[in-house]
This record gives sequence, C-alpha cells and structure tokens, in this order.
Amino acid sequence: MAKYKEIPLSKIVAGKNPVRSFPLNVHDLKESIRLDGILQPILVQPKGDKYEIISGYRRYEAAKSVFSPTHAIPCMVLETPLPVDDVSFLSAIENVQRTELNPIEKGKWVLGILETGRSLKDIANRIGKAESTVKRWKEAAETVLGLERAIDTMSSREKRTLEVIVESAGKEVPVVELIEPSELPAVTLQLIRLYTKDEKKQAEIATAVGAYELSMDKTQQVLELLKERPERSIEEIAKYVKQSVSFDIVLPGHLVEKLKDVSKELNKSMKETLEWIIEKALTEERMLNLLRETSKKER
Repeated sequence: MAKYKEIPLSKIVAGKNPVRSFPLNVHDLKESIRLDGILQPILVQPKGDKYEIISGYRRYEAAKSVFSPTHAIPCMVLETPLPVDDVSFLSAIENVQRTELNPIEKGKWVLGILETGRSLKDIANRIGKAESTVKRWKEAAETVLGLERAIDTMSSREKRTLEVIVESAGKEVPVVELIEPSELPAVTLQLIRLYTKDEKKQAEIATAVGAYELSMDKTQQVLELLKERPERSIEEIAKYVKQSVSFDIVLPGHLVEKLKDVSKELNKSMKETLEWIIEKALTEERMLNLLRETSKKER
C-alpha cells in the first residue's frame, strides 16, 4: 500500500539506477511542470530521514530545475519498503520506458540489469517486449563494447589499418567516432557479429561500414564478398559495394548454364562474372549506338 504525501525536494534522494548513465531529456517536462506543476505523484519509499525514488526520476529532475529545495512535490509513499534489487529494477524500468534510447543504449541498460540477477525473460515481461527483442539489444551492446575493447587493445600497426579504411572513404573523422551507436544500427552490428567472432576483424568491418555509410543491405553484400574473396581488403570491398548499384536480374535457364561455365573459366563467382559481362558490354559508346538503332527502328 502507498499513501499520498507532499515532500520537499530536499528530502528526496535518487536510488541506484542502471539507466542513469544516459542523459535524460527533461526540457519539455520542465516547461510543463513550470506551468501546471507535477500532475502525477512520484513513487518513493522511506530511507532514513529521507525518501528514495522508485519511479518518477525524470519528474523529480525537472522539478529540481524549476522549484527551490524547500518546495514540496506530490508523492506516493510505500508503507512497506522494497528490497534494494526491486527498487533498482522498477526505477530502471520506469526510466527506460520514458527515455528515448536507441537499441544499443537499451542493450547496455539490459546488461546492467542482468548483473543484478534478473533474466532476459523477466526484463522482457516487465517492459512489454519480446524476449528476442531484448536479446537483440543485449547482443548489439555487447558487439559495440567488443569493438571498443578491440580498438583499445590494438597495436599501432592495427590501428593504422583502421585509419587507412577511413582515409579510403575520404573521411577525416577519428576512427573511434565511426563505431558510435548512432553510426551503426543494431541490425548491422548483428550481421557483423554473425559473420565473425574475431573482435578486431569486427572493428575493421564496422569501421568500413561507418566510413562508407553503408546500409544493412550493403553491409550484407560486403560480408558476402568477404567470404567469396577473402584475399581482397575490406576497404576495397566496401568502396566497390558503395559505388555499385543492385538490380534483380532473372536469367533464362540456358543462360544460367552458360554463365556458370564462363564463371569457372574466369575463376569468379556468378555475380562477379555477370557484373564483368555487363561492364564489358555496356560501354558508353555501345549504349549510345544501341539507343540510336532502337530509335531508328521505332520511327
């Protein structure tokens, strides 16, 4: 049970909350509280001569920037204090639902909650998400942390490899900034993670994906080419994929068989062979001649 009580801001303290490592945007909320006050009481419990926040941390932070420490705000006070782990969990849940975090930041939050002994299923149930979604957040965060760890442990020669990738894309941005969460979507990180468990190799691929601003589909193409042509450098493949245009081409069966034979002769994949044929056949001069001939026939 909880009882309503108005408590001075100076008497309220924040509890342990894994999500508070992320900045909370309280600007709009602050303006609302300035005009109308706190409409929904925050949930607290007694802690010594003060009160610990269980949920409502953003409202509390916004109120602090509007009112003086002696100003009393509406609270619901739990009569029976919750265990420390439950307070942390409920407070974190409340804030992560109200805060605009990307999947990787949510994944870092999930990793913090897991350290308290909670399971992925428990977290998923409490925030109303599928367990598979929470697992993807977690894996994306683990990949980012692995990338950062890999770069920290790289030799100067290995770091130079990353710099070459960045330079080949015509960028001057520091390498580390290219693996920030905002640069790499969680789904792209998942593809890289599935391709290789080698964190340094992941860092090279992630750097190329970030430097060349590749989409998920383009990233998939890079990974497929890396499998087919492991001797080619990542920057060479990334540049090639960035500049290429994808078409869905359906070939008649008899042409597919011929394409297979040519591919073996050239020691190329069928895709590379088809691209090679198109490149040889569709020169600017040949395309113009074809257009002129077609135009004459249609007159």
